[in-house]
Amino acid sequence: MIGWLLCFIFMLLAFGYLLGARTSRERAYAQGALGRYLSASVAQEIIDDPHKLSLDSEERGLFMLFTDLEGFTQASHHQSPRTTARILNRYLDEMCDVILQYGGTIDKFVGDSIVAFWGAPLAQDSDANQSVACALALQDCAEKLRRAFALEGEQLGRTRIGLHYGSVIVGNFGGKKRIQYTALGDGMNTAARLEGANKHLGTAILVSEDVRRQAPAITYRPMGRVVLAGVGTALDLYEPLADEHAGYATQIDRAMTQVEQGQGEGAESLQAMLQEHPADLALERLVGRLHIIEQGRPFVLASK
Repeated sequence: MIGWLLCFIFMLLAFGYLLGARTSRERAYAQGALGRYLSASVAQEIIDDPHKLSLDSEERGLFMLFTDLEGFTQASHHQSPRTTARILNRYLDEMCDVILQYGGTIDKFVGDSIVAFWGAPLAQDSDANQSVACALALQDCAEKLRRAFALEGEQLGRTRIGLHYGSVIVGNFGGKKRIQYTALGDGMNTAARLEGANKHLGTAILVSEDVRRQAPAITYRPMGRVVLAGVGTALDLYEPLADEHAGYATQIDRAMTQVEQGQGEGAESLQAMLQEHPADLALERLVGRLHIIEQGRPFVLASK
């Protein structure tokens, strides 16, 4: 009897161990799957408390980021599919690592473009600063990759980034059989249009006034008031800059204020700065539309 009892106890312990190991593997798998789209800390919170991931649609304020690679579609026509896939996968891998490092949620990929947001499924007090800091880090990452590919004899275009804050509907829009956690609304459209506006304004990153107001610690330079293609109202746009350009941004901000107030020295200051920085395409194009700003009118981007 004692032998049978000991054997039974051993079997219970062994079953418990195997069950625990299975649970650990499942948790590790779940964390790995979530970790492809969410930061490690957010993924762990959801695993610890699954109720925090609500798939029901709800209205939330999000910081929405869009990226795009300049000329990638055209370049892909002149190289093998294998080369295109290798370049794109390396680019997306490194860019997504940066987004997750800064606590963003990866929404989707649209070709070579990345859509991400902050504020869902979990909102953090640091979302505003993290989203802008991430945009700067993404630009730095993209430029390093561009130089690395050039050394390998491959071409990679410049990355353009748009970032906007607005109220959208976020949740599961894939039905009951497929999870597609994403955000929908005019705010997403505005963020996408900001990304596209970089091409016209000569900037690398554009953020809206709604973003700048909530992340005031970042250095910005004003790019004027612009009516984006497909967006009815004019928006004050800004380009965030790395901290070492703080003085430069302050000079442009002061000069732009003078221009808007009708003071002639503002335009003179901007033109003098352009002579000192002739390679600054964004400043060149800003000076080129000063006559519109002086009249108090927004710069209107034509719809495609």
